[in-house]
Amino acid sequence: MNIGIGQNYVTDITATDNDGNHDVGVQYRLAETGDYELFDINSNTGELTLRVAATAVVEYQLTVIVTDEVGNQAEQSLTVNVVDAPTVTITDNISAGVTNQPVTFTFVFSEIVNNFAFDSLTITGADASANDFSDSGDNTYTLIITPPADSTGVISVSISDDMIIGESGQTVMGRSHNQEYDTQIPAAPTISLEDDSGNGEPGTDSDLITNNGALTVTAEIGARFEYYVTWDGGLETDAMTAEEYQTYIDEREAMNDDGEYQVRVVAIDAAGNFSESQSITFTLDTTAPSSITSFRLSDDSGVNSSDGITRVAGTSITSSVDSGPGEVLREFRIINRNDIDDPDDDTVAFDWQPSAIASNLIPEGVYRYEVRDTDAAGNVDEVSLVFTLDTTPPTAPVISLLDDTGVNDEDRITTNGYLNVTYDTDDVHDVRYFVRQGGGEEQEAMSVSQYQNFIDALVNNGDSGLITVRVELEDVAGNISDSTIEFTLDVTAPEFEGGDSVSANVLIGVDQVFTHHVGETNVVFSISEDIADGALFQIDPSTGVVSFIETTTEIGTYRLTVIATDAAGNQAEQNLVVNVLETPTVTITDNIVEDVTNAATIQFTFTFSESVSDFTFEDITILNGTAVADDLTGIGTSYFLQVTTDSNMDNGELRVTLNSDAVTGDVSGQYVASNSHSQFYDNVAPTETPNAAIVDNGDDSSDGITNDATL
Repeated sequence: MNIGIGQNYVTDITATDNDGNHDVGVQYRLAETGDYELFDINSNTGELTLRVAATAVVEYQLTVIVTDEVGNQAEQSLTVNVVDAPTVTITDNISAGVTNQPVTFTFVFSEIVNNFAFDSLTITGADASANDFSDSGDNTYTLIITPPADSTGVISVSISDDMIIGESGQTVMGRSHNQEYDTQIPAAPTISLEDDSGNGEPGTDSDLITNNGALTVTAEIGARFEYYVTWDGGLETDAMTAEEYQTYIDEREAMNDDGEYQVRVVAIDAAGNFSESQSITFTLDTTAPSSITSFRLSDDSGVNSSDGITRVAGTSITSSVDSGPGEVLREFRIINRNDIDDPDDDTVAFDWQPSAIASNLIPEGVYRYEVRDTDAAGNVDEVSLVFTLDTTPPTAPVISLLDDTGVNDEDRITTNGYLNVTYDTDDVHDVRYFVRQGGGEEQEAMSVSQYQNFIDALVNNGDSGLITVRVELEDVAGNISDSTIEFTLDVTAPEFEGGDSVSANVLIGVDQVFTHHVGETNVVFSISEDIADGALFQIDPSTGVVSFIETTTEIGTYRLTVIATDAAGNQAEQNLVVNVLETPTVTITDNIVEDVTNAATIQFTFTFSESVSDFTFEDITILNGTAVADDLTGIGTSYFLQVTTDSNMDNGELRVTLNSDAVTGDVSGQYVASNSHSQFYDNVAPTETPNAAIVDNGDDSSDGITNDATL
């Protein structure tokens, strides 16, 4: 049994009784052998189908089991062959989508068919007869159909399903084929200049004077055109397509073949029907005016007057003819050069307008400034200039002293007037220095080297004072910015009181040595490290007080150098010799041998360890005694003082004291250490008679004869 590819239905299985009648009680099923899983069978009717339509040529094996109502069974083996179903292809001889010619339909079958004839066809949209049908052999048939006149439509030819049977026994699946036709004469085309160019607004010119001979031709959708051209009354050209005409007119424009052109156009629709012709006559003028002789910046400001970099956007234009209505229209436009290396990135900043763009309306940027003159035919004489508008001054410079010398590096008091000027070098073309000394006038501009030479001269001449420097930056467009710095140039060193060398005497155990003084404020003192003794000393940087780091215990001489540095860093030196001496002392004695005396006057002696010159009576304090200045005599290291005991006292302590910080040694220059001395006195006689006894040795203890004289 054969079935075609793509079919599900296979056959109906039937079973009958022995008498030949169908057994209504029969049940059908498939034995579980072979390809049974691919098929289904209706248990009541015996209809056999494929579960999934076959997609390729193949052979299946099945076994069908039938069972009657009492259980009797019978089996039948079945081979199902899937074969290609016969097909038909219908084509026509028309390559275009629509035609006005007779259409030949061709039917080609994949295998021999025996029952295909004119009557097997269904035809709509046109009339045909059996005479138009023929067998061309080799399973091929043709049918010629002529479309009706002056009309449009679709001719359809179709074969219905299951009408034609191939030699395989399978039916040919139905097919149909359509062909559109059009036998109507199209309307004549409409012709106009694509661009009736001129110097007015686009679309407003209608004088048929143009520099562009391209045409806009319209007709029914799908139509093509034939062009015939006559130039200045000459011979008409052969027919040209639209593309050929465009090439023809482009060549004429390129060669400036100006003149009068008459173009006749015929429309041919998609089916090949020809319209009546339509014509247009126009004047081709491709010669541009030549009126602009010069176009430049009115002020190419900055250091270079021809670099196109400016801070003023004004322009200057020179013409050979006057512009005016009806002759030449002059217009101006500015283009943004967003990327100087990519013209495709240009944008319009100010579109065409009949007057120059006011410079104050143009922001900073890179531009192409265009000016054009347009004649009545739309021909353009155009010139342009590219310029950079830069109205932003460079960022003001940052100015500082190259070396703000001295102990404070931010006080702008210095010995070095060189400056450190920082700025964006990409933005700056010229740097100028303007100097004012004190309250004087600003001097003429200087270069960097000239300014440094100026400062060097001030330093060499010892010219200190207030300096004001203004640094001016100019970019290539001529924009200017500036900054100012004010500083004090001080090239005068401080001066020590006492000259280059001083000395100081100090006592053992005294830390503070000397105080240095200079004739100006804001000076910092330090000790030079070049002399070894300097390591033993320290100095207060603000007061100049020199002292030992550790208390000295030895007599000796030390040398050091003290440095004074002023606010600008100028320095002076003073050598200091330090003599360490013993503290001067005094010893006070009296002329009394006994511990107690009844003398009315006592002499005290002052013996100094070194000579003194400033010792006076006022330097002495007396307790329980009296004296006057004349009672003090002596010189050098020895002095004497006569003191009378206090008459108001019977007995007591007479004390003499050298006051503290009163007397200075002549050698050391230091105060003599304070000292005191006391002498006791008694002016009262005893009130009782003393008793005396002896040791009366011997035989008689009361005879006064003894060998022991002790009382």
